[in-house]
Amino acid sequence: MIYKIDFDSLVEDYISIDRENFKDISHACVNSEFNLINKETVKIKASESGGTVFPDFYYDGTVPLFSEEFYENIKNSIQKNIFIKDVVISSAVSEKNKFYKIVLPLRIDCFDKKHSEYSEISGLYNPIKIVIDEKRTGNFSFFKLKNVLDNNIYIKESLKEKIEKYNPLGLSIFKAEGE
Repeated sequence: MIYKIDFDSLVEDYISIDRENFKDISHACVNSEFNLINKETVKIKASESGGTVFPDFYYDGTVPLFSEEFYENIKNSIQKNIFIKDVVISSAVSEKNKFYKIVLPLRIDCFDKKHSEYSEISGLYNPIKIVIDEKRTGNFSFFKLKNVLDNNIYIKESLKEKIEKYNPLGLSIFKAEGE
């Protein structure tokens, strides 16, 4: 079974991060273009308009952030061919810092065109209903879809179970459409 992970933004007391902090790398993150991202640590300050709680997972559809503790807990369940970049976020209202990692999965070709519903735009698939061919995911437990206008991060059952045991703040898991 395949699932997708998402940021649970309903908790009002989470810190807020201005997307401008990642303007130099957001396009590369969306497209999993690791070669366009340097490995230097990013240091940012949380927005003053946000809360005080640092979630374990933060994803605005462009840059996926995992708290260092959360990533350390699940890293052995994720394939090795991913991109990792350190991020330090400082609270806007206190002296507290939290260490995060940008954890970028590869985009892999496992979109099931036969069973999905989609339109095609400039050689890319614009999905209406997504079905993933699990056989074509191979050893990938953490991935995005190649050639699909979709920025969701997908996970396999084994990684889902590991994540649920950790119970990270800010992360919701949903069954992937059409599965």
